Amino acid sequence: MILHDLKDSLYENISESPVLSFIFNKKHIAVASFILVLFVAIGWFISTRPKTIVTSEPGKLSSFYSVKDWGKIKRLTIIGAVDSTDLSFLHLYASSLESIDLSKTKLTSIPDSAFSNWSSLEQAVLPDTLVQIGKSAFSGCSKLSSVVLPSRVEIVGENAFFGTSLTSLTVPSSVKCIGAGAFASTKLSKIEVAADNKAYKVNNGVLFNNDSTVLIQYPALKDGNAYTVPASVKLVGTNAFAGAGKLVTVDFKSEKIAFGEGVFKNCISLDSFSCPKGMDTIPAYFFEGCVSLKKVKLPEQLRVVSDNAFWNCISLTDVKLPNSVNKIGDFSFAYCKSLAEVDIPSVKQLGKFAFAYCVGLNTISIPKTLDVISESAFCNCEKLVKLNIPSCIQLIGDRAFAGCLSLTDVNLAEGLRGLGAMAFSSCGSLESIVLRTSLVYIYGDCFTGCSKLCSISIKANLPPDCKTDFPSSVTTNCTLYAPYSSIPRYQFEVGWNKFFRVQSLNKE
Repeated sequence: MILHDLKDSLYENISESPVLSFIFNKKHIAVASFILVLFVAIGWFISTRPKTIVTSEPGKLSSFYSVKDWGKIKRLTIIGAVDSTDLSFLHLYASSLESIDLSKTKLTSIPDSAFSNWSSLEQAVLPDTLVQIGKSAFSGCSKLSSVVLPSRVEIVGENAFFGTSLTSLTVPSSVKCIGAGAFASTKLSKIEVAADNKAYKVNNGVLFNNDSTVLIQYPALKDGNAYTVPASVKLVGTNAFAGAGKLVTVDFKSEKIAFGEGVFKNCISLDSFSCPKGMDTIPAYFFEGCVSLKKVKLPEQLRVVSDNAFWNCISLTDVKLPNSVNKIGDFSFAYCKSLAEVDIPSVKQLGKFAFAYCVGLNTISIPKTLDVISESAFCNCEKLVKLNIPSCIQLIGDRAFAGCLSLTDVNLAEGLRGLGAMAFSSCGSLESIVLRTSLVYIYGDCFTGCSKLCSISIKANLPPDCKTDFPSSVTTNCTLYAPYSSIPRYQFEVGWNKFFRVQSLNKE
């Protein structure tokens, strides 16, 4: 009883005394903090401790740990038999893996995309038995900085190490085939090739095929801001200069030269370019992401500007398309924010989103050779004020001019047969529009978000087929003007009957 009373008295004194209470609490906080740090340290040690798996049967890696535990492993060594099933499992569940050592396996091939976009992977040790590295095998592993190509490798697939952080590379003598873009957009400043390799060679750190007719890879971090492609080169391969951030100018000693796709993709310092005279196609993704590119001189016989060719060239102000161009591909000039004016020549095919988000574009000239304005071709061209659609145009596609905030003057010529969904949606400055007698169908929502639209005049005696209803904001605020004798038809026709006010174009 005496001890019990003493204990109670002690706790009372601690709780009532500020000094004793502070000391008591501080002591317990310190102990609790130490225990917490200790547990965190133990957890970190356990999670980062290298794991070694010995397996005699391929396809069985999944059985060694739970799915939850696989997600915690950071460093892994595998000894024994593995196959593509094992690698696929790792890709799915070992999401925190930073280092993988396969040197003690018997792998002969790494499948396509086996390690692609593995954001945590920093190091991969490959086995001496390896013969083939598949397409995009390590593509997008942005932290991967260390890989040694084994001495038996014969094939390095397309984009195998695209977008990694490789800083050094030696192509061994065994390599017979290197796919397009295999080492593009890395952190290489030079590439080395074994002296006895019979398929490839280097010239000043740049990778070529053995007779120097194909330029395969210009290292992305190579020193120097200018480069001249040798006269021997007949083909500049896909992604050959991709990510070369220091390059400002590139010249060619030969006018007859072919190009792969994405050759100058993300060359962020390239500011001007003169195409070789023999070039008749700008390949897909050719200048994509060249954010400093201001001016391009195109050859006179150019026929095709392919998909995404100038995508996101935000500084491009001057590009003159020659009359020989007959096709402009999807997204070809999308996001060229500084492009103010474009004269489209005798084009027969204009791709979707071709000039989308060209927010500085204020003047366009649509050729008489075109019959369709494709989906979103000029959407969000915010400075476009006036639009003349020639009689050759039969269809204006979905969202073709959506978001053209400054558009006030639209002239639709006779010949137009269809207006696509949301074709002029969110054209907030548009107040009136005239639809011609040739119109056969219209999507009512083509004027959604046109807050100032107050007048729609339609000259067709037979109401065009209304594919969707007009939004209530249009039918409430807008007056529909139709031929006097056809007003009853419009008042009863599906879609058109939603308009509150229908008036005559001119009394008969």
